[in-house]
Amino acid sequence: MGSLLRACHVNNFVEHRQRSTIYLFSVLIMLKPSNSALFRMLIKLLILVMLIFSSDRLIAFCLKNGLIRKYGLNSGAKVLCVGHSHTEMGVDAEIISKMIAVPVAKYSTSGADTTVRLAMLRHYFSLHPKSTSVVVYDVASNMFNSTAIGSNAYKLFYPFMGDSVMKDFLWSSAHSREEYFSRYLVAILRYNSPSASGLPSILNEAVYGLLGKKTFFYDRISSKQVDRYVAKKRKESSQGRGLVIIPGARKAFEETIDFITSQGIRLVLVYIPTINLPTDINQDYRQFVEMMKSYTAKNDKVVYLDYKELYGDRYELFCDPEHLNRAGQKLVSEKIAEDLDRLGVLVNKESNNRH
Repeated sequence: MGSLLRACHVNNFVEHRQRSTIYLFSVLIMLKPSNSALFRMLIKLLILVMLIFSSDRLIAFCLKNGLIRKYGLNSGAKVLCVGHSHTEMGVDAEIISKMIAVPVAKYSTSGADTTVRLAMLRHYFSLHPKSTSVVVYDVASNMFNSTAIGSNAYKLFYPFMGDSVMKDFLWSSAHSREEYFSRYLVAILRYNSPSASGLPSILNEAVYGLLGKKTFFYDRISSKQVDRYVAKKRKESSQGRGLVIIPGARKAFEETIDFITSQGIRLVLVYIPTINLPTDINQDYRQFVEMMKSYTAKNDKVVYLDYKELYGDRYELFCDPEHLNRAGQKLVSEKIAEDLDRLGVLVNKESNNRH
Protein backbone atom coordinates (compact mmCIF):
# COMPACT_ATOMS: atom_id res chain seq x y z
CA MET A 1 0.00 0.00 0.00
CA GLY A 2 2.87 2.37 0.86
CA SER A 3 4.51 1.78 -2.51
CA LEU A 4 1.22 2.32 -4.31
CA LEU A 5 0.58 5.56 -2.43
CA ARG A 6 4.08 6.81 -3.19
CA ALA A 7 3.67 5.89 -6.86
CA CYS A 8 0.41 7.84 -7.03
CA HIS A 9 2.03 10.92 -5.51
CA VAL A 10 5.01 10.70 -7.85
CA ASN A 11 2.78 10.24 -10.90
CA ASN A 12 0.67 13.23 -9.89
CA PHE A 13 3.82 15.26 -9.41
CA VAL A 14 5.19 14.29 -12.84
CA GLU A 15 1.84 14.92 -14.55
CA HIS A 16 1.63 18.35 -12.92
CA ARG A 17 5.11 19.22 -14.19
CA GLN A 18 4.24 17.99 -17.69
CA ARG A 19 1.04 20.06 -17.72
CA SER A 20 3.01 23.12 -16.59
CA THR A 21 5.49 22.65 -19.44
CA ILE A 22 2.72 22.24 -22.01
CA TYR A 23 0.99 25.34 -20.64
CA LEU A 24 4.21 27.35 -20.92
CA PHE A 25 4.70 26.33 -24.54
CA SER A 26 1.08 27.24 -25.27
CA VAL A 27 1.62 30.68 -23.80
CA LEU A 28 4.74 31.14 -25.90
CA ILE A 29 2.89 30.22 -29.10
CA MET A 30 0.11 32.69 -28.32
CA LEU A 31 2.55 35.48 -27.48
CA LYS A 32 4.79 35.15 -30.54
CA PRO A 33 2.74 37.22 -33.01
CA SER A 34 1.49 39.81 -30.51
CA ASN A 35 4.45 40.56 -28.24
CA SER A 36 7.81 39.57 -29.68
CA ALA A 37 9.82 41.15 -26.81
CA LEU A 38 7.96 39.19 -24.15
CA PHE A 39 8.20 36.09 -26.31
CA ARG A 40 12.00 36.40 -26.56
CA MET A 41 12.28 36.96 -22.81
CA LEU A 42 10.24 33.84 -22.05
CA ILE A 43 12.30 31.81 -24.52
CA LYS A 44 15.48 32.88 -22.74
CA LEU A 45 13.90 32.03 -19.39
CA LEU A 46 12.90 28.60 -20.65
CA ILE A 47 16.42 27.95 -21.96
CA LEU A 48 17.87 29.03 -18.61
CA VAL A 49 15.55 26.69 -16.72
CA MET A 50 16.46 23.82 -19.05
CA LEU A 51 20.17 24.53 -18.56
CA ILE A 52 19.81 24.59 -14.79
CA PHE A 53 17.80 21.37 -14.83
CA SER A 54 20.31 19.65 -17.14
CA SER A 55 23.28 20.81 -15.06
CA ASP A 56 21.59 19.61 -11.87
CA ARG A 57 21.03 16.14 -13.35
CA LEU A 58 24.53 15.93 -14.82
CA ILE A 59 26.25 16.89 -11.56
CA ALA A 60 24.05 14.47 -9.60
CA PHE A 61 24.82 11.70 -12.09
CA CYS A 62 28.58 12.20 -11.63
CA LEU A 63 28.29 12.36 -7.83
CA LYS A 64 26.19 9.20 -7.76
CA ASN A 65 28.88 7.37 -9.70
CA GLY A 66 31.34 8.52 -7.06
CA LEU A 67 29.18 7.03 -4.31
CA ILE A 68 28.77 3.80 -6.29
CA ARG A 69 32.55 3.46 -6.32
CA LYS A 70 32.89 4.55 -2.70
CA TYR A 71 30.35 1.99 -1.48
CA GLY A 72 31.59 -0.84 -3.69
CA LEU A 73 28.31 -1.01 -5.61
CA ASN A 74 29.95 -1.02 -9.04
CA SER A 75 30.57 -4.78 -9.02
CA GLY A 76 29.64 -7.88 -7.08
CA ALA A 77 31.88 -9.08 -4.24
CA LYS A 78 32.29 -12.44 -2.52
CA VAL A 79 32.56 -10.71 0.85
CA LEU A 80 30.40 -7.70 1.72
CA CYS A 81 31.22 -5.62 4.81
CA VAL A 82 28.23 -3.64 6.08
CA GLY A 83 27.98 -1.27 9.02
CA HIS A 84 28.18 2.25 10.37
CA SER A 85 31.19 4.34 11.44
CA HIS A 86 32.86 1.35 13.16
CA THR A 87 33.13 -0.38 9.78
CA GLU A 88 33.93 2.84 7.95
CA MET A 89 36.88 3.58 10.24
CA GLY A 90 37.74 0.04 11.29
CA VAL A 91 37.72 -2.04 8.09
CA ASP A 92 39.93 -1.83 5.00
CA ALA A 93 38.32 -3.92 2.27
CA GLU A 94 41.47 -3.93 0.15
CA ILE A 95 43.57 -5.51 2.91
CA ILE A 96 40.98 -8.25 3.41
CA SER A 97 40.67 -8.83 -0.33
CA LYS A 98 44.43 -9.23 -0.80
CA MET A 99 44.72 -11.68 2.10
CA ILE A 100 41.83 -13.98 1.14
CA ALA A 101 42.15 -13.49 -2.64
CA VAL A 102 38.49 -12.73 -3.37
CA PRO A 103 36.69 -9.43 -4.12
CA VAL A 104 35.60 -7.57 -0.97
CA ALA A 105 33.23 -4.58 -0.87
CA LYS A 106 32.56 -2.16 2.00
CA TYR A 107 29.10 -0.58 2.10
CA SER A 108 29.11 1.56 5.24
CA THR A 109 28.24 5.03 6.42
CA SER A 110 28.14 6.80 9.75
CA GLY A 111 24.90 6.53 11.72
CA ALA A 112 23.48 3.51 9.89
CA ASP A 113 21.25 1.74 12.40
CA THR A 114 19.82 -1.76 11.91
CA THR A 115 16.87 -0.50 9.86
CA VAL A 116 19.10 1.48 7.51
CA ARG A 117 21.53 -1.41 7.17
CA LEU A 118 18.71 -3.76 6.19
CA ALA A 119 17.81 -1.32 3.41
CA MET A 120 21.50 -1.17 2.40
CA LEU A 121 21.67 -4.96 2.15
CA ARG A 122 18.48 -5.16 0.11
CA HIS A 123 19.85 -2.42 -2.13
CA TYR A 124 23.17 -4.23 -2.65
CA PHE A 125 21.56 -7.59 -3.37
CA SER A 126 19.10 -5.99 -5.79
CA LEU A 127 22.16 -4.88 -7.79
CA HIS A 128 24.25 -8.05 -7.30
CA PRO A 129 21.88 -10.87 -6.37
CA LYS A 130 24.23 -13.85 -6.76
CA SER A 131 27.73 -12.60 -6.07
CA THR A 132 28.12 -12.67 -2.28
CA SER A 133 28.99 -15.66 -0.09
CA VAL A 134 29.73 -13.88 3.20
CA VAL A 135 28.38 -10.73 4.85
CA VAL A 136 30.56 -9.17 7.56
CA TYR A 137 28.24 -7.11 9.76
CA ASP A 138 29.57 -4.89 12.55
CA VAL A 139 27.79 -5.12 15.88
CA ALA A 140 28.03 -3.14 19.13
CA SER A 141 26.19 -2.98 22.43
CA ASN A 142 24.38 0.22 21.39
CA MET A 143 23.13 -1.10 18.05
CA PHE A 144 19.58 -1.71 19.30
CA ASN A 145 19.38 1.86 20.63
CA SER A 146 18.64 3.78 17.44
CA THR A 147 18.65 7.12 19.24
CA ALA A 148 22.29 6.55 20.23
CA ILE A 149 23.32 5.92 16.62
CA GLY A 150 21.25 8.40 14.67
CA SER A 151 17.75 8.80 13.26
CA ASN A 152 18.54 10.71 10.07
CA ALA A 153 20.98 8.32 8.42
CA TYR A 154 18.37 7.45 5.78
CA LYS A 155 18.98 10.89 4.22
CA LEU A 156 22.44 9.74 3.17
CA PHE A 157 20.79 7.44 0.64
CA TYR A 158 18.75 10.00 -1.28
CA PRO A 159 21.30 9.80 -4.12
CA PHE A 160 19.93 6.29 -4.75
CA MET A 161 16.25 7.26 -4.77
CA GLY A 162 16.11 6.24 -8.42
CA ASP A 163 16.67 2.61 -7.41
CA SER A 164 13.40 0.86 -6.60
CA VAL A 165 14.51 -0.66 -3.26
CA MET A 166 15.82 2.64 -1.91
CA LYS A 167 12.88 4.57 -3.33
CA ASP A 168 10.42 2.64 -1.16
CA PHE A 169 12.71 2.89 1.88
CA LEU A 170 13.18 6.65 1.53
CA TRP A 171 9.47 7.28 0.98
CA SER A 172 8.61 5.48 4.21
CA SER A 173 11.48 7.15 6.15
CA ALA A 174 11.09 10.77 4.98
CA HIS A 175 9.93 13.22 7.64
CA SER A 176 7.65 14.98 5.13
CA ARG A 177 6.45 14.82 1.54
CA GLU A 178 8.18 18.14 0.91
CA GLU A 179 11.52 16.64 1.93
CA TYR A 180 11.06 13.75 -0.48
CA PHE A 181 9.75 15.71 -3.46
CA SER A 182 12.31 18.53 -3.14
CA ARG A 183 15.02 15.92 -3.68
CA TYR A 184 13.02 14.26 -6.42
CA LEU A 185 12.85 17.57 -8.29
CA VAL A 186 16.32 18.99 -7.50
CA ALA A 187 18.82 16.13 -7.61
CA ILE A 188 21.71 18.08 -6.07
CA LEU A 189 19.70 18.39 -2.83
CA ARG A 190 20.22 14.66 -2.36
CA TYR A 191 23.81 15.43 -1.40
CA ASN A 192 23.24 18.06 1.28
CA SER A 193 23.09 15.65 4.25
CA PRO A 194 26.07 15.88 6.61
CA SER A 195 27.65 12.80 8.13
CA ALA A 196 28.68 12.26 11.74
CA SER A 197 31.57 11.00 13.88
CA GLY A 198 33.98 13.33 12.10
CA LEU A 199 33.45 11.50 8.81
CA PRO A 200 33.06 13.36 5.50
CA SER A 201 29.65 14.56 4.36
CA ILE A 202 27.82 12.60 1.69
CA LEU A 203 28.96 15.19 -0.88
CA ASN A 204 32.60 14.76 0.11
CA GLU A 205 32.25 10.99 0.06
CA ALA A 206 30.91 11.18 -3.50
CA VAL A 207 33.87 13.33 -4.54
CA TYR A 208 36.28 10.98 -2.78
CA GLY A 209 34.73 8.09 -4.68
CA LEU A 210 35.20 9.86 -8.00
CA LEU A 211 38.85 10.57 -7.17
CA GLY A 212 39.48 7.12 -5.69
CA LYS A 213 40.47 8.80 -2.43
CA LYS A 214 40.17 7.17 1.00
CA THR A 215 39.80 8.73 4.43
CA PHE A 216 42.20 7.54 7.11
CA PHE A 217 42.42 8.61 10.75
CA TYR A 218 45.91 8.73 12.22
CA ASP A 219 45.16 10.46 15.54
CA ARG A 220 45.78 8.62 18.80
CA ILE A 221 43.43 8.78 21.73
CA SER A 222 44.65 10.74 24.76
CA SER A 223 44.44 9.64 28.39
CA LYS A 224 42.09 12.59 29.03
CA GLN A 225 39.68 11.29 26.38
CA VAL A 226 39.71 7.87 28.00
CA ASP A 227 39.06 9.33 31.45
CA ARG A 228 36.13 11.44 30.18
CA TYR A 229 34.63 8.46 28.36
CA VAL A 230 34.91 6.18 31.41
CA ALA A 231 33.37 8.90 33.62
CA LYS A 232 30.47 9.27 31.18
CA LYS A 233 29.85 5.52 31.13
CA ARG A 234 30.12 5.30 34.91
CA LYS A 235 27.46 8.00 35.24
CA GLU A 236 25.16 6.16 32.83
CA SER A 237 25.71 2.94 34.77
CA SER A 238 24.87 4.65 38.09
CA GLN A 239 21.57 5.80 36.55
CA GLY A 240 20.62 2.18 35.94
CA ARG A 241 21.17 2.19 32.20
CA GLY A 242 21.82 -1.32 30.98
CA LEU A 243 21.48 -2.74 27.53
CA VAL A 244 18.93 -0.55 25.69
CA ILE A 245 16.82 -2.47 23.18
CA ILE A 246 14.34 -0.67 20.97
CA PRO A 247 11.99 -3.39 19.63
CA GLY A 248 11.97 -2.02 16.08
CA ALA A 249 15.77 -2.02 15.93
CA ARG A 250 16.00 -5.61 17.12
CA LYS A 251 13.26 -6.68 14.73
CA ALA A 252 15.19 -5.15 11.80
CA PHE A 253 18.32 -7.03 12.90
CA GLU A 254 16.46 -10.34 13.06
CA GLU A 255 14.94 -9.64 9.64
CA THR A 256 18.49 -9.05 8.43
CA ILE A 257 19.59 -12.46 9.71
CA ASP A 258 16.69 -14.13 7.91
CA PHE A 259 17.24 -12.11 4.73
CA ILE A 260 20.91 -13.09 4.50
CA THR A 261 20.92 -16.68 5.71
CA SER A 262 17.81 -17.68 3.74
CA GLN A 263 19.90 -17.09 0.60
CA GLY A 264 22.58 -19.53 1.77
CA ILE A 265 24.92 -16.66 2.70
CA ARG A 266 27.07 -16.81 5.84
CA LEU A 267 26.63 -13.92 8.28
CA VAL A 268 29.71 -13.00 10.31
CA LEU A 269 28.90 -10.64 13.18
CA VAL A 270 32.02 -8.70 14.17
CA TYR A 271 32.38 -6.55 17.26
CA ILE A 272 34.78 -3.87 15.98
CA PRO A 273 36.86 -2.80 19.01
CA THR A 274 35.96 0.08 21.27
CA ILE A 275 38.02 0.75 24.38
CA ASN A 276 37.42 -1.66 27.24
CA LEU A 277 35.62 -0.37 30.33
CA PRO A 278 36.04 -1.40 33.97
CA THR A 279 34.10 -4.57 34.76
CA ASP A 280 31.69 -2.86 37.16
CA ILE A 281 30.31 -0.58 34.42
CA ASN A 282 30.39 -3.04 31.55
CA GLN A 283 27.16 -4.93 32.13
CA ASP A 284 25.54 -3.92 28.83
CA TYR A 285 28.48 -5.34 26.90
CA ARG A 286 28.28 -8.70 28.66
CA GLN A 287 24.51 -8.86 28.11
CA PHE A 288 25.02 -8.04 24.45
CA VAL A 289 27.63 -10.77 23.96
CA GLU A 290 25.22 -13.36 25.37
CA MET A 291 22.54 -12.12 22.99
CA MET A 292 24.87 -12.47 19.98
CA LYS A 293 25.82 -15.99 21.07
CA SER A 294 22.12 -16.88 21.23
CA TYR A 295 21.76 -15.96 17.56
CA THR A 296 24.71 -18.18 16.60
CA ALA A 297 23.17 -21.06 18.59
CA LYS A 298 19.90 -20.74 16.64
CA ASN A 299 21.41 -20.48 13.16
CA ASP A 300 24.50 -22.37 11.95
CA LYS A 301 25.08 -19.79 9.22
CA VAL A 302 25.72 -17.07 11.82
CA VAL A 303 29.18 -16.57 13.35
CA TYR A 304 30.16 -14.11 16.09
CA LEU A 305 33.69 -12.66 16.33
CA ASP A 306 34.50 -10.39 19.27
CA TYR A 307 37.55 -8.15 18.89
CA LYS A 308 36.68 -5.78 21.71
CA GLU A 309 38.26 -7.91 24.44
CA LEU A 310 41.21 -8.65 22.18
CA TYR A 311 42.18 -5.07 21.33
CA GLY A 312 40.14 -2.83 23.66
CA ASP A 313 43.08 -2.12 26.00
CA ARG A 314 45.47 -1.10 23.23
CA TYR A 315 44.76 2.63 23.19
CA GLU A 316 47.36 3.28 20.49
CA LEU A 317 44.89 1.70 18.03
CA PHE A 318 42.12 4.26 18.67
CA CYS A 319 41.49 7.81 17.47
CA ASP A 320 38.63 8.19 19.99
CA PRO A 321 37.04 5.81 22.53
CA GLU A 322 34.71 4.22 19.97
CA HIS A 323 36.68 4.34 16.70
CA LEU A 324 39.92 2.89 15.40
CA ASN A 325 42.70 4.88 13.80
CA ARG A 326 44.63 3.71 10.74
CA ALA A 327 46.87 1.38 12.74
CA GLY A 328 43.82 -0.21 14.36
CA GLN A 329 42.06 -0.47 11.01
CA LYS A 330 44.97 -2.39 9.50
CA LEU A 331 45.22 -4.76 12.45
CA VAL A 332 41.49 -5.51 12.61
CA SER A 333 41.22 -5.94 8.83
CA GLU A 334 44.04 -8.46 8.91
CA LYS A 335 42.35 -10.27 11.80
CA ILE A 336 39.04 -10.42 9.94
CA ALA A 337 40.79 -11.92 6.91
CA GLU A 338 42.58 -14.49 9.08
CA ASP A 339 39.36 -15.48 10.85
CA LEU A 340 37.40 -15.78 7.60
CA ASP A 341 40.09 -18.13 6.34
CA ARG A 342 40.35 -20.01 9.67
CA LEU A 343 36.59 -20.53 9.94
CA GLY A 344 36.36 -21.74 6.35
CA VAL A 345 33.34 -19.55 5.61
CA LEU A 346 34.59 -19.11 2.04
CA VAL A 347 35.06 -22.83 1.41
CA ASN A 348 32.71 -24.12 -1.30
CA LYS A 349 31.49 -20.58 -1.78
CA GLU A 350 30.42 -21.29 -5.32
CA SER A 351 28.12 -24.10 -4.21
CA ASN A 352 25.98 -22.11 -1.79
CA ASN A 353 22.31 -22.82 -2.29
CA ARG A 354 20.43 -19.66 -3.17
CA HIS A 355 16.66 -19.50 -2.89
